Amino acid sequence: MNEQKWTPKIGDHVYHVSEFHLTDYELRKKNLEGFKNWGLEVVESVITEPYIWKSRKGSVLTGWASEVFKREVGAVTEGNRKFYWKDVDFGRDVFQTSQEAMRQAEARTKMAESALHETRYERRPMYKNWMHWKVLQVEEKNTNHETVKNVTRRNRACRRKAVLPEELYIKWRDGEITAVAGAEELGVSEMTFASYVKEMLKERGETHKQKKNIKPLSERFKRAYKRWKNGEISTYAAVQESGLGYSTFRYQAKKCEMMEEEYESKKTKENI
Repeated sequence: MNEQKWTPKIGDHVYHVSEFHLTDYELRKKNLEGFKNWGLEVVESVITEPYIWKSRKGSVLTGWASEVFKREVGAVTEGNRKFYWKDVDFGRDVFQTSQEAMRQAEARTKMAESALHETRYERRPMYKNWMHWKVLQVEEKNTNHETVKNVTRRNRACRRKAVLPEELYIKWRDGEITAVAGAEELGVSEMTFASYVKEMLKERGETHKQKKNIKPLSERFKRAYKRWKNGEISTYAAVQESGLGYSTFRYQAKKCEMMEEEYESKKTKENI
């Protein structure tokens, strides 16, 4: 089945992509500071009259003239208020819907940025006014269907995916299994399992603390630290001997010094 060709007429709203060039001052006035001075935007115009091109050889091309109805970024002047379209431009450069123009704007933007590599030098993004149009269209669609969505939400029953057995809960609570293992055994996601155990903790009035898997200090570090503290070796040599990085060794050594000082202080107080 052949698609019906779009035939424009006077009064029709059409959408197309136009370039804009603005100074930094003009960008600030439009609250667009930080964006590129040039770019592309989707423009809405209204067809006002037929237009005919005549060449020197006598050939004639028919088309239409349209006048700006909505332009957000580029300045509208007497010189650029009107657009002139040939019949072959409809569906190729000028479109019946804003969505078609948005797709062309996205494609042209990608081509321009990849060809010129502007982002590498300028470090400023291009303002895309059609992204704002998309948000407005989504909001309008949501508003139109708000009543239907509310009705659907009221009729929708919320079912639990599974029931958490007490035995599985106790295993998790006592640290015998992890949340990942519990979720796998129950057949739910880790997030769902976490919500189930949270509910059960609240019902029982219990608390659960995750056990931290703290690794003890290695014997290599202890030997290196002792020799370093006694002044037998330098910090660099102690780092090499411990097998740790410089920052890690200094951090662990500082912790050991603080623990030793705390122990000595406590011992002194007990002897008084």
